[in-house]
Amino acid sequence: RIEQADFAAIMIEEPESRFIVEPMVLLNSDAYDFCPTIYGKDQDEMIFASSRESSTGTDEDPITGQAFMDLFRSEQDKKGRWSEPEPLGNTVCTEHNEGSACFDSDGKTLFFTRCMDMDGSNLACDIYFAKKQGNGFGASMALGLVNRDENDSSQVGHPALSPDDQFLIFSSDLPGGFGGKDLWYVKAEEGSFAGAVPQNLGASINTAGDEMFPAFRDNGDLYWSTNGRDGLGSLDLWKAEVREGELAFAEPKVLPFPLNSSGDDFAISFKADSDEGMFTSNRVGGKGKDDLYSFRLPPLEFCYQAFIYDYDTGMPLSGATVTLEGEDGSANAYTTDSEGELALCDGQIGQRMTFNVDVAVEGYIGTGDLLTTEGLTESTTLAREYLLKEIVLNKEYDMPTVLYPLGSADLLVDASVNSADSLNYLVDLLQRNENLVIQLEAHTDSRGGAVANKKLSQDRAETCVNYLKDAGIPSDRMVPVGYGEEALLVSDAEISRLPKADQERAHQRNRRTVFKIIAFDYKGDE
Repeated sequence: RIEQADFAAIMIEEPESRFIVEPMVLLNSDAYDFCPTIYGKDQDEMIFASSRESSTGTDEDPITGQAFMDLFRSEQDKKGRWSEPEPLGNTVCTEHNEGSACFDSDGKTLFFTRCMDMDGSNLACDIYFAKKQGNGFGASMALGLVNRDENDSSQVGHPALSPDDQFLIFSSDLPGGFGGKDLWYVKAEEGSFAGAVPQNLGASINTAGDEMFPAFRDNGDLYWSTNGRDGLGSLDLWKAEVREGELAFAEPKVLPFPLNSSGDDFAISFKADSDEGMFTSNRVGGKGKDDLYSFRLPPLEFCYQAFIYDYDTGMPLSGATVTLEGEDGSANAYTTDSEGELALCDGQIGQRMTFNVDVAVEGYIGTGDLLTTEGLTESTTLAREYLLKEIVLNKEYDMPTVLYPLGSADLLVDASVNSADSLNYLVDLLQRNENLVIQLEAHTDSRGGAVANKKLSQDRAETCVNYLKDAGIPSDRMVPVGYGEEALLVSDAEISRLPKADQERAHQRNRRTVFKIIAFDYKGDE
């Protein structure tokens, strides 16, 4: 087992993640500022807990040694600046200790933690809720998840509502857990948590340490902080991705640096449909005891560079048309410069996007490929080189090998070659170049009679044409021609001088198919 300090040293040596973390200097004070919750239609409002001088309670928190905390609210303007924090009001903020909070999905009900001083050394914490009324909140009421007596100082707090409002997860030291504080949950019945019996979230999440400050992302992923797992500091942020089933989650994963640090990092809150949010940390360099930090994951930046050249001469082809067709059917065409180059950057190629690329130059056989940023985790320049062959009528063009068994017109498929796949090269070529008409030429080896070989080669050419027809290529764009043994690549004399093991391979080279372009003005049915 890696000890905590050793593990932290290993983690800090790892490359940073792409997250950008910044202190929220306009909101932080020299006191405790923690547990941010982002809410509002435009996600431009937030509440957080603070022990700053303007908080209501005058008693001292036995844990922090600071004054009791209140919940404060701030609003973001059009320029992204947060307003001066103000207490939520006396229906929520009292002489007691108010902290960690969340809203239901429509933002009309606030759930928060309130702790009362039991005897000067212990706090009894419960979850309360209050309905929004105008710009404020109505009277707050306890959920009553614990039936406590006057000597019971059980801690029940840090509420987090699932995106569908059906489950309330919270942190508690209730009996029957796995450690100090565990994550527990209750399920709503007819829209209410009243009378619900807390259930432990289980050993896949909870440890022998403390699990606290749970939060849901809008996709159902669960986040929380714990000191019971190996991480960077004593309290680290973890996540478990949602899975099918009731409160089913994947294996927990620690969040990367700089979200986590060698200090305490906890109470994360995401903006809806965004990789931005806030969390709390007491890391080195802060303003107060605990501070609020913002985080964002900048978008990956992708560039696409195309270099278009003549296949035979290597000369750049200016004026080439490069068309990118998206999965949604949208298409954008671009033109190469005098050097045969095209560069697309500045957000034109986005994350998790796939394009069919088509490259066309007048008088050349068009080509293309598939371009995708799916699965890429780093900013990348996607460079492609396209070599286009000039159209020369009746010139024999090479293509991927199409071979046949001895004496057969069937396509050869074995461990070394798949002639059906080879013909897909022609399918793609003819689909990209709808003006071409080709002649498919099949050849045999010299074994067997000349007449029989002539017929066999014609059958082989027609096999190829039928394959292309089945792939949707019109039959009047293809002419099958069999040449028999009239044009051997390897003569019988050359074959006879080869080692026995190589002779069959030479005969197989003679059993081949090539194509010629015989017209490039096909228009089809107009």
